[in-house]
Amino acid sequence: MKYLFLTILSMLAICANAQDAKTDGKQKGYFNITELGIYFGKAFREMEEPKPGTPSYFKGNSTMTTARTINGVFLNPHLSLGIGLGLENHTTTWDVNYASLLYFLDTRLYLSKNKPNSLFVFFDVGFTSVLGDHGLPSNLISTGAGYKFRVGNALLLNVSGGYDRIQRTTGGMGSYDFSTTGIKAGVLF
Repeated sequence: MKYLFLTILSMLAICANAQDAKTDGKQKGYFNITELGIYFGKAFREMEEPKPGTPSYFKGNSTMTTARTINGVFLNPHLSLGIGLGLENHTTTWDVNYASLLYFLDTRLYLSKNKPNSLFVFFDVGFTSVLGDHGLPSNLISTGAGYKFRVGNALLLNVSGGYDRIQRTTGGMGSYDFSTTGIKAGVLF
């Protein structure tokens, strides 16, 4: 709970600092994107040394909720690079429920030049670490597409859909593989 509080407090502080600059379509300089999302998909768990009489693997459905913040720069009106930090909660049909921190590199390609409204594609790569667990960090790959649009004079929103894949190995317990698709909505400062 302490990690969750500190993460949320850090995200709010970053967002408050990012609100000083007024933008026209936000296609140059520093930016911050803060997003909330929900993903649904499949989960697979393979046991390293199953107990006698138990299966060596489990398959089921997975639900993931996420809160992410990305801080970065526009290299030109079409391309941006950022560093992201996030918090996710994973739930599976076989009663696995855990929270993890995300650390990732975000790349976005905007398809409209010098317009506040634009389609974009994104690619994230990084790793996750489970809170309160001594397992190995997980690999994260996320890709998708979205739309950035203006609301009012200075507020930019984005809506995106995509695919997340997280592969996690636990010490002595086996491995997890989450493949999910979902939607995110966020604010661009």
